[in-house]
Order: sequence, then C-alpha cells, then structure tokens
Amino acid sequence: MIALLPKKDGATRMNDCRPISLIHSIAKLITKVLSMKQAAIMDKIISPAQTAFQRGKCTHDSYLYVQNSA
Repeated sequence: MIALLPKKDGATRMNDCRPISLIHSIAKLITKVLSMKQAAIMDKIISPAQTAFQRGKCTHDSYLYVQNSA
C-alpha cells in the first residue's frame, strides 16, 4: 500500500507528490504504544546507578555516583 502526499497545494502531477509506504504502519503503531507504556515504568525497573538509555540522564551522572560511593 502506498499513499501519495502532496508536496504543495494544488498538486496535479506525480512529481508534486511524495510517496509514503503504509505496509508496516500497524507494526509501527503497536511498537510506539508499547514503548510509551514502557517509558512510564522505566524508572521503577532500572537501578538508579544505571544511566545509559534513560531520558534525562547522562554518563557523567554514573561517574559522580561512583565517586560519591567510594
């Protein structure tokens, strides 16, 4: 399945449109919903010492954590 989105108002030719593939749109939608639900509980699952792959944290935070624990 392919949908054509117009690049500008009054598009009449094929060059005026942008093709968008809709083949994997259901899988992308399900993945997005699941990732949003998982992001809500991520802080409860992951240790406070873990800083990678978490929104709002950086690797410098883990350096400070190690330095303060020693």
